[in-house]
Amino acid sequence: MEVLVTRIEVRIRFAPDTASSWGWPASTDTIQRLRYAWSATIEGTDGPRSFDLAVKAKDTLASTFPSLSSLVRGGTTELCQPGMMVRCFPATVSASVEDRRVVLRYRDSAEIARIFGLRPASAMIMTFTPRGSSTPTIDSAPVRYLEPALSPLASASQVEAEQARRAYDASVNRMYRYLSGASWVEEGDSTQFGIEETHCLEDVCAPYHAPRDQPRTWGTWSSSDTTVARLHRTTGKITDWRLSSDTARVMTLVALKPGRITVRASGVHDAADLEPSRIRLDSIVTGEVLVTPRVGRLAISPRPTTMRTGERRSFSVRVVDRAGRAIEGTPVELRWGSGATDGESPRTRTRRNFAQESRPAIAPVDLGFDKPGRYEIVAVLGTHADTVNVDVVDAPKR
Repeated sequence: MEVLVTRIEVRIRFAPDTASSWGWPASTDTIQRLRYAWSATIEGTDGPRSFDLAVKAKDTLASTFPSLSSLVRGGTTELCQPGMMVRCFPATVSASVEDRRVVLRYRDSAEIARIFGLRPASAMIMTFTPRGSSTPTIDSAPVRYLEPALSPLASASQVEAEQARRAYDASVNRMYRYLSGASWVEEGDSTQFGIEETHCLEDVCAPYHAPRDQPRTWGTWSSSDTTVARLHRTTGKITDWRLSSDTARVMTLVALKPGRITVRASGVHDAADLEPSRIRLDSIVTGEVLVTPRVGRLAISPRPTTMRTGERRSFSVRVVDRAGRAIEGTPVELRWGSGATDGESPRTRTRRNFAQESRPAIAPVDLGFDKPGRYEIVAVLGTHADTVNVDVVDAPKR
């Protein structure tokens, strides 16, 4: 596989095709797998560009092709910009077969200069056949620059091309930096806070992990009121699954008395600062923490034992301390779903819990059930909970 580039033509040579027959069987399920595809994606000046050839089924009937050439002639070629929303451009990409290889050709000197002006060294190759894996095969191929060669970019054009590429990268990338940890803690308890970073490429987001060999500083941490809560370095095991395993970026907060504080880390810098992003990373991150007296109990109200299908009621949750005084502002949550059954296995209960709906219960929550059965309504705050079991019966027919 290789991509051959001159100033007048791009030629993409895919790996030799070793099949002895081409086509697909009839399908009773879907036509999505009934296709062939060849694609080469180049990281161009204005973002990625893909040269594509696709042969797709029009229905679920079986189809055969007498040769690779006839298969290729039945396909459609495009020049596209990949992404969450694929954009394709008016362009003439031709397809042929040479020495059992699918070959794509493209001739547009101005566009070739734009795509390959920064001299990308490789291309991502994607192929798919209906008789292979259910996922495309991904590989890479070198880009070779041949005579007549692309004209070198003038210094001003080089600067403009690099700026255009950075602008594209920034348009599809977002970096976030924030404090992660509990927003509520009971006096006398402790919790962990960590600096976390997330990278989003278009709408796909994942935790960002800066290379450990790059300079970094996790800043200076402070509590806005050290009589309410104080901070110290985390030296033991990190117990919150949401936090990084790097203890250098995690602090432990010890709650001393009821109140509300701001946790602040200032002067935070790492390799994420250099990543392209349309959102500028701040070197200061903050988080609000509510410290309350020890919780005595949660109480759901009302507490019906039966409801009718289609009936709706407003449920609220009261949080009180051990002296019976109301505690306001806690992040209590209300969950509801199918209730437990006799002899329920742990796996079944886990699946049922995942299927439950939930909503913050700072304000009353309006609930109703459309099907008869046993349901449970559960209020949850940390390790505290309250449950109401409701039997839902069919509403009388009118």
